[in-house]
Amino acid sequence: MINNKTDELNELYLKNNIDKTRLKANQYTVSLLNEAYRTKLLDYSIISRIQLNLMNLLKDLILRYTNGNSTSVAMDTAESLFCSLLYAIDAFALGCRSPEEAVFKLKTGVTEDIYKQGVEQTAKWFAETKALYLKVRKNKLDITLDSYNLTLNEAIPVFLESYNIIFRAHDGAGSIDYPLVFDDMSIQGVLYIKSYLENFEIETDFCRNFKSDEINKLLQNFGAAMKLNYKIELINVFELVFNNAVLSIMAGQRAGNLSIRADEFHTLNKKLSCLSAEGIRNEVEQAVEQMITRFRLTDHRMLEYIHRYKPLFEERLVFLAQNHALNSIIITNNEENRRKSSVWLEVGERIKDDDFNALVNKLTVIDNMEDKISQIKTGIKSLYDFLDIMNSDCFFGNEYQELFSGLEESELAVLAGLLFHGELRYGSLNLNCIVSQNKTAEYEWQEYFLEFLKALDADKLNEIQKQAEEYDGFE
Repeated sequence: MINNKTDELNELYLKNNIDKTRLKANQYTVSLLNEAYRTKLLDYSIISRIQLNLMNLLKDLILRYTNGNSTSVAMDTAESLFCSLLYAIDAFALGCRSPEEAVFKLKTGVTEDIYKQGVEQTAKWFAETKALYLKVRKNKLDITLDSYNLTLNEAIPVFLESYNIIFRAHDGAGSIDYPLVFDDMSIQGVLYIKSYLENFEIETDFCRNFKSDEINKLLQNFGAAMKLNYKIELINVFELVFNNAVLSIMAGQRAGNLSIRADEFHTLNKKLSCLSAEGIRNEVEQAVEQMITRFRLTDHRMLEYIHRYKPLFEERLVFLAQNHALNSIIITNNEENRRKSSVWLEVGERIKDDDFNALVNKLTVIDNMEDKISQIKTGIKSLYDFLDIMNSDCFFGNEYQELFSGLEESELAVLAGLLFHGELRYGSLNLNCIVSQNKTAEYEWQEYFLEFLKALDADKLNEIQKQAEEYDGFE
């Protein structure tokens, strides 16, 4: 009997008809059975038997889900449970040495045993993922980027606490926001989180070659250059750090720096604009090798990651050089030209929810507008708390006009920068032109702010626009 099975498996290997490109990672078993049927490794009767066995397993799983009370559930629940069941079968099949071996075992094995082994494999992945998370969290970067910190401190822990190997094994990404350079969205469940954390670890380990304050300064400079609040944007830190680290070498610096001065930018910009595509790729190749040598990078996973990303970087750099837009990838040190509002309206530490609610309650019963403004300036220091105040029904009608009249030009510039963020970011901000148009406002305060701006003379608008363009407080 053993010899017969061995001969049958060997025969499958010899046929080797399975086209691996047709196999889907997130529907591995289903795509494998379809491919086995297409290549005549399995006939219809065997496929039907396997499907019937899966349906019987689903009945048992539904009974388990309802604590033995019923074999009937809502359609969407049944579909979810079946996906969870198939995830375990996929885990088993993916653990086989080849697709042919998986087909053989699905054909000759007991489906219930296969399912149990798949659940065990899923549990093993889950244990490995928890251990990897603890390691990644311990070595995380000390940076002020919300998506990075929230993913590690909240999203991943929520997944680990709520993941259900039996009933929802296929659930995965959840509220993970931080973007990776390479993120395999073709897989699901704990295997996706495991893959995500593996790449997260590689990117973080690379960035740990640089000091946290240097990375934070780079993020600040990026925010200033792009006219955005970098803290709340979905920015990949590895990409930003890698780019500037390589570009700083190409600008003539010693490997290991992230900062690029304005004069170095102009020199590099001129140099790259004169090079051919092949010349730029050669420059990048040399700079990357210098960086690898400088940091003594030997981990094969990191080196593979770097060399996988390098062609993407080269392609982008060549395109930007040819289109005279290198300022969108070369982040210069903006510290010398940095301008911040000298008053209270800037990005600062937000107040606690209880204090914010108390302030809102106080403002709603104050009639005198000067007293309201005084309470706001005393009670909050964050621009985003101020925006929340304006969206909390604390002002009515003409009170908005009085509020805006009581703000400094620099503060009006900040509000204009927020309202016209797109135009400001792409260098097309023209307040005199914008206020003459019927721009749609999302919030009530924005409608009143537009009306306030329309009443200002051209010189005043030009000054507000100038300060909005120079302002660098969105950090």
